Amino acid sequence: MCKTGFYLATLLLAWGLGQGTLRADVTLLSDIPGAEVPYISGDETEAEKAFSPASTFKMIIALTVFEQKIATPETELTCQDAHLSPKPQVLKFQKAMQDSSNDFFRQLVDKLTDEQLIEMARRCEFGTIPAVVPKDRKDWSHGGGIRVTPLQEHRFLRKLIRGKLPVSVESQKQLMAVMAWPAVEAGVNVYGKTGSYEKTYWFSGLAVKAGGAVRVITVTLTADDANRSRAIQRFYDQIKRVLPAPTAIPQ
Repeated sequence: MCKTGFYLATLLLAWGLGQGTLRADVTLLSDIPGAEVPYISGDETEAEKAFSPASTFKMIIALTVFEQKIATPETELTCQDAHLSPKPQVLKFQKAMQDSSNDFFRQLVDKLTDEQLIEMARRCEFGTIPAVVPKDRKDWSHGGGIRVTPLQEHRFLRKLIRGKLPVSVESQKQLMAVMAWPAVEAGVNVYGKTGSYEKTYWFSGLAVKAGGAVRVITVTLTADDANRSRAIQRFYDQIKRVLPAPTAIPQ
């Protein structure tokens, strides 16, 4: 096993990957270059159901602080998350994103207004915005009352990798930098964000090949035995999957 493959396996074991059978509620796949409409595996009706974005909303928080020039990918913060041992620990942005440090992002949210976060989510078409902001601002770490569909997350990623989000190109490059994940093979870089909240588990991300081809993958799990590590494993399983040929649409 290659070094990065061993690292990924270690992460999955650490996050509690079990042996049970998993029903993947919905997985969206698309390639760039390729069709905008993703291939949907699983329950197609769930592609347009709205769920809590959970910690995938941290992508919006990161994009906002980069755009406001409040932080950079080099930003380090002292964090006290319960899972840290020992603590406190100084976390770099990429590590905080990968491990989904709520304390790191709470400190970033404290530098932003509710209006800035709402406006960024709205501009990026990242979910449905509620009329009321969270009473506890810590709830922004999982999007507060915002609800997003797997299809909206997928479109967000397709725009991000092409530099088409309605923010500066530099902010989009910075977001990509802090979304880096372990690669499983040479020549394929992986970027993504997990999320788990209200019994919904996400892994939304990108597999970028050396030649420039990109696979966009959005995994959303809501089965009773779903968990974060299984969402991660499902994501990595899709990187080499051969997509079926598009079905001809009757004229």
